[in-house]
Amino acid sequence: MPRFVPGLARALRRALPAIFLVAIVAAHAPGCSPDEGEATCTGLSTSEGCLAKCDVTKCATGHACVANDCRPTCSTQAECPAGYNCVGVYVDEALVGGVAVRENPDGTPLTGTHCFQLPYAASGSTGQGTACDPAKPEEEQCDTLRGYRCVEGTCQLPCWSHADCGAAGHCEIATAGARGHCVGDDAPRGAGQYGTACPELEGCDTASGFECAGGAATDPDNYCTLATCSADTDCALGYACVAAPAREGAGSIGGENRCEKRDYCRPCETQGDCAGYPGQVCARDSGGAKICTVVCDPNLENACPWGTASLCGVTDTELGVATCSHKAGACVGDGGACTPCGADGDCGANGLCLTLSGTLERVCVDLDHRCTTDQECPYSPGGPLLQCASAAVGTPTTSPLFERCLPPNIAPNPIYGTKFGCWM
Repeated sequence: MPRFVPGLARALRRALPAIFLVAIVAAHAPGCSPDEGEATCTGLSTSEGCLAKCDVTKCATGHACVANDCRPTCSTQAECPAGYNCVGVYVDEALVGGVAVRENPDGTPLTGTHCFQLPYAASGSTGQGTACDPAKPEEEQCDTLRGYRCVEGTCQLPCWSHADCGAAGHCEIATAGARGHCVGDDAPRGAGQYGTACPELEGCDTASGFECAGGAATDPDNYCTLATCSADTDCALGYACVAAPAREGAGSIGGENRCEKRDYCRPCETQGDCAGYPGQVCARDSGGAKICTVVCDPNLENACPWGTASLCGVTDTELGVATCSHKAGACVGDGGACTPCGADGDCGANGLCLTLSGTLERVCVDLDHRCTTDQECPYSPGGPLLQCASAAVGTPTTSPLFERCLPPNIAPNPIYGTKFGCWM
């Protein structure tokens, strides 16, 4: 009997068991048909009769003969249709069903990963969003290999964020901080589309208009997103249409609008708006506006995103727990230097919303105000004097931030590190 282990299931970032053993029986498929009319079986003799051996030349593009069946190749669960799992196959000397497979005790590389139909799917049920009976075993009704569970009579996929759902849709969360379940939608969430990880800045479906967003190359938090948009309604749930952020050290100022995950201090209406990142909730800040934020402990120092620019307290009385909010009382200020912002438009006619490295705090930079020394810069709303990005501190003259007043280094001991910010 062939043995398989799921291939790359962790790409969906769910806590699934590390190894599954799934029995696959040779079956009819494209390129594999019964060997009828022969007195002697020249194909594969099975309990179901004589089957012809799978002919790879008759398989569709992207398929291969595995366990005597033409099966789609895959790298993640999202690439397989409902009711199938992405399974890794290993080479062995013993042929089983026309294919050499075995469990992998010594780290032998995969010969490939392919989509296999699960046992219950053969009865016509995908086990995803289908009806189930809580009194019966879950594994006989729900796609438990992909994490589906029988909840209130329906096979549902539990989730904490949209990334947990993969191609299954978005994560619907009714109560802040509670686990939700995946709900199908019409957003393009296939391989290389919304939410697909791209740590090496590659692998996004550029042909369909997606690009990699996030930090630098090798950043595990990078993700694929729609490269152009004109409004939030153009984006999937959990994303906002914003200008590609300008960052310290960037060679250009901002970029075209694209869909980005709603992170800390983005406006929200529902918990789903903030489910682009695990652990975020939609709660009212100290000014009464609903923002994407996180639960925090007031007794811990630096318990919030954006470091010294945030404070921790109970500002949403309905939620009743401490969450983070901006010290300024709002996530968007008046557009002045070093005030909080969400996009360039929040910083005046000729302002820039700059994302600071390290804390990811977003602050306004006044591009109209030129300087050559720190003394020509104003004080930030949070106290420190702004720093002039002049030639004296090594700022290249080609930088769009050259001779502009920027957040200073507020690290307790600047000799041993840097921490740029507008609030002490």
